Amino acid sequence: MFDDSCYMEPLHLAGRLIMENGGETCRVEETVLRMGHAFGFREVECFAVPSGLFVSYRKSDGTIETAVKRIRRKGIDLTRIDEVNAISRHLEQEKMSCQEVLSQLKAVERRPSRLSPLQMAGAAAMSTAGWSLMFGGGAWDTVTAFFVGLLIEWVTLLMDKFHMQTLVATLAGGFLAAFLPMAVNRLTGALVVEAAVAGALMRKSTPTLPKTPQKAHSLPAELTELETFCRETFGVRATITGNQKKGKITLQYYSAEELEQVYELLHQLHHD
Repeated sequence: MFDDSCYMEPLHLAGRLIMENGGETCRVEETVLRMGHAFGFREVECFAVPSGLFVSYRKSDGTIETAVKRIRRKGIDLTRIDEVNAISRHLEQEKMSCQEVLSQLKAVERRPSRLSPLQMAGAAAMSTAGWSLMFGGGAWDTVTAFFVGLLIEWVTLLMDKFHMQTLVATLAGGFLAAFLPMAVNRLTGALVVEAAVAGALMRKSTPTLPKTPQKAHSLPAELTELETFCRETFGVRATITGNQKKGKITLQYYSAEELEQVYELLHQLHHD
């Protein structure tokens, strides 16, 4: 008998990849829920926090499969997040096996970062200097913010290399962002401390990610209710495309047991 416990691995991997590469917790939860429903599970739960991911779903035999994974790394790689989102959308649109999804996600995980550590540090330093200028800093503030950003990024990468906690890296970065500009100002008296500190802190902000594209159109309320009714009645994924005059109803099954269940219900309706 097929054991649908195997679906837990791709669900956890998708959520972890988004979390580790700069995605928001709400995006992690949304993606995992959509993938779980696309796999054919009606009851899927996901709870994400910066340091962990909780996923559970009701299996075909009625039992609950639950797993918790620790999130140990944090970084920014929006390309990886976009690739995970593309896999989840493909899963929703076409039938994909558990192994196919898992293989594609592992390929995303193995892909090296498009930026080297040196490039990441340089980009962080330039970002810090730019923010300092935006907050009204002068030449000294910009130069100071540049080197502060460079140092913070180097410390963050070093801590990540030794798998140190994200909280520790955040606290260390915040301390350096406040202490170093104040120390330079004490020595030179030439800084607008607020501008240098603000620039260093702003680079720690996570970029806003584009929302996952939604369907080009939404169903009328009546068809949405019908879609839900079909899903609950047949116990499989049901989708409706079209309008009240023309369209199609699609039932998707992911096991022989689900196909047998649909057949028995249709057979019973035919004889009634």
